Amino acid sequence: MTRFVLILTVLAAAPTTREAMKKLNGGPNSLHQTLKLDLKDDDPDWEAIQEETAEYVKLTANLGKNKPPKGDAASWERLTKTYHDDARALDGAAKRKDRKGATAALDRLGRACTACHKLHRMD
Repeated sequence: MTRFVLILTVLAAAPTTREAMKKLNGGPNSLHQTLKLDLKDDDPDWEAIQEETAEYVKLTANLGKNKPPKGDAASWERLTKTYHDDARALDGAAKRKDRKGATAALDRLGRACTACHKLHRMD
């Protein structure tokens, strides 16, 4: 019984691709937009930024385990791995308080949308 509860807890905690993308990129209050603004501050609040980048990593961690809405599974795996790796680079730069590195990683994450959506997003 304990194992069953643990499995349900893990499954409930893992967001769907749609849920993760909404939190990451869904409008002006998304993590991506918030981080973009936070990194432009003259004196960034690194503690808040580090919390946001840690959440970014959590949300991207399981994307590759989800089934792609359309397209090739190998392509999906490659693109979601790259996306997660860039999220980890963003988090690492935030931990080092490296604005230039964090901004570069965030820019790569922003440019990843088109390639992945073209191949895998349902219209």
